[in-house]
Amino acid sequence: PCIRDKMMGCEEKNTKNNHVLPSENETVDSLKYILEVKRMKKLCRLLEFKRRLFIKDYHKQFINRIPAVQFEHLMNVRQLLPCNLTTIMDFTGLSSAGASIFVTKLVDTGVFVRCENPDDRRNMIIDISPEGRKLINEIEKMLSEYIANFYRTADAEDIITIDEGCRAMLRVLDKNTPTQINK
Repeated sequence: PCIRDKMMGCEEKNTKNNHVLPSENETVDSLKYILEVKRMKKLCRLLEFKRRLFIKDYHKQFINRIPAVQFEHLMNVRQLLPCNLTTIMDFTGLSSAGASIFVTKLVDTGVFVRCENPDDRRNMIIDISPEGRKLINEIEKMLSEYIANFYRTADAEDIITIDEGCRAMLRVLDKNTPTQINK
């Protein structure tokens, strides 16, 4: 059995501090793989933490236009649009009723529009309205500024290294991500 099988739970785990350890006869490459996965998990956790901080901090600027919960869901689904209610449910984890309420609130505030699906009249398409596009562009600008702040403490060599790492990560992630999200 390979280390990836062990990490996926296909094999009995030999664990220490919640990390899968290679057996005696597995190579150093396996240990390197584990450490790379550990770093990747930490990176993902930190990025998610920073994303949530952004949502919490920057929502205050939009509080009069969009409620906090809807703002968070908008941040999650903005790159899926246009899509149907099922896609929103799948991506946010909301129930049918919850997703419907979310969409209705954003339609009522002018952020979303509902359109008939020409292929299936029973299946409505949810999209960004022109007013919603302005809001999304404003949010994206603030998000870019927020991310740029991370680089202000980095030296030129670190920025180049981060850029190269990001390019490599994006190549790998883009191969395994639905094209609708890769906008």
